[in-house]
Amino acid sequence: MKTHVSKFATTFCMISALLMLPSCDWSKKTSGTASMSGAPAEEKDVLLTINGQPALTIQEFEIYYEQLVEQQPQLKSFAAFMPDLKLNIYATLVSQKALEQWIKSEGIDQKPEYQTDKKMLLENVDRGLAIKYFQEQHPVNISDSDVKSFYDKNKDTVYVMSPSGVNAVGVSFDQEGAAKAFLTKAQQPGSDLNKVATDAHLTARSFGRVNMETQNVDKGLKDKILAMKSFPSTQMFKVDKTYWVVQAKSKDDAKYYPYDQAKEDAKNRIEQERMGEMFNTEIDKLKKQYNIVENKSYFETKQEGPASPITAQADTQPAPKTVAKA
Repeated sequence: MKTHVSKFATTFCMISALLMLPSCDWSKKTSGTASMSGAPAEEKDVLLTINGQPALTIQEFEIYYEQLVEQQPQLKSFAAFMPDLKLNIYATLVSQKALEQWIKSEGIDQKPEYQTDKKMLLENVDRGLAIKYFQEQHPVNISDSDVKSFYDKNKDTVYVMSPSGVNAVGVSFDQEGAAKAFLTKAQQPGSDLNKVATDAHLTARSFGRVNMETQNVDKGLKDKILAMKSFPSTQMFKVDKTYWVVQAKSKDDAKYYPYDQAKEDAKNRIEQERMGEMFNTEIDKLKKQYNIVENKSYFETKQEGPASPITAQADTQPAPKTVAKA
């Protein structure tokens, strides 16, 4: 029973969130008290009345339900554990209608702050739709070879599961004599540096897998570890005034996500990059076509006096790359 309630609550919340999406054109499909044809709704066709007036017809609900499932395919998967999905969507809409009636009855929709919020939301919807339809009119083409090339080029940064490097552990000393004495014990056949350190009441530091990108190891020591040629091996190094006894256990090659698993991500990354390039190019064309003139003098005006730390830091940073977001 608890599981059923949990699933119902989760599904209800998800459906509620879906109904709030601007892509769901509910306001156009269900506004008014007449049927879709414009004629007064027959009593048998009415699913909901408010103050005795039809607020939702069967036809309006079915149109909306089809639209919702088409735009949000994940709803279909809910039916596997929730056969009364359509009824729950209807119940959610009833709640939404009740809220809309409350807003009107209380006059909240006439308040300045409500109108301001509404105007801002509608402007955001218009902006999102402008981007959506502009992208549809300016598609970017990505070939299989483009995706494979991107994967190969970015394997070591984006698609590496575990980087290459030397698995190493070390113990530091202030005195060369103490380091040499410890080295003699650690170089005995089959010796494990961690155990030798524990027996000597010393602390061994695990460096993990050391490679050129490793940040938590001093560069001088990192270079010496990476220069080791045989594995496993134990050697002593002097870095500045510190003596290190390091045991390099193995040198591993990098492991990558298989191309079949990574190609969809690679395609999406290429699409975002090319979409950004397309927007930059096409927007420049539109600026010329519509004779758009920009006044950037406001941003170029320098304030008198020393720059703030934040401003000074910002001036040293490269400009962010423009990437279009759908």
